[in-house]
Amino acid sequence: MYLRIHIENFRLFAALRASREKRRGAVVLVDESGCIAELNSAAQAKQLLPGMTMARALSRCSGMQVVHADAQAERAARRILWNAAWQITPQIELGERDALGTATLELVRPDFEQLTTQVQQLLQRLRRCGLPARAGVAATADWAGFAATAAERFQFKMLPTP
Repeated sequence: MYLRIHIENFRLFAALRASREKRRGAVVLVDESGCIAELNSAAQAKQLLPGMTMARALSRCSGMQVVHADAQAERAARRILWNAAWQITPQIELGERDALGTATLELVRPDFEQLTTQVQQLLQRLRRCGLPARAGVAATADWAGFAATAAERFQFKMLPTP
């Protein structure tokens, strides 16, 4: 069995976590080219999209707040994710590049009642750290990824085994 922890818009939430300001409303993370790389749900509601130029984004939402990627904040957030996952098992693979903000854990003979409690506590710890995660469990790592993506934010979804 595998458990996948997924933090959507990881780079954005890592940068927000490191920022001392409390940001509300539409917030976007801008990449090196000056385009939107990641955005929060308030920015999505304003119909902003990843890849959009800043000029176009500002024409749709003049009140949006812009943050820039912070490699140090991302490393700190990855350590938090690693430490949270380690509470369940030491068999962890952290995602890189396109899978940044994911952790895949291999579970050997899991006790599902105990696992449910552990995962809910893990999601709460990540939430308190400013990292809104979701999680999924399935027989394969890929299916666990699908389950995590399908789960609601801060929730846990388990796919039955055949």
